[in-house]
Amino acid sequence: MKTLTIIDTFGFFFRNYYALPQLRNSEGFPTGLLTGFANFIYAIKNEHDTDYILFALDSKGKNFRHDIDPTYKANRPEAPEDLKKTTSCSNFMD
Repeated sequence: MKTLTIIDTFGFFFRNYYALPQLRNSEGFPTGLLTGFANFIYAIKNEHDTDYILFALDSKGKNFRHDIDPTYKANRPEAPEDLKKTTSCSNFMD
């Protein structure tokens, strides 16, 4: 039987952004999140017997969760600039 692993991508990004040191390359670009992401993929490959990995993302703007709970993400602070820069998804993280 084939297995599928689904990752809450932005949840993973936020968790690693705050958990990992603020690593930077020689040009000052934040690399801690990218390092954590690469290590995570490597760990999934080596520690879990999964055939497929799916990285799930919320779309920008309102979605069905807002219909269920109008306060969904209402009090969430804006993503830090380094996190936006690292993910190149600042339009998704507003």
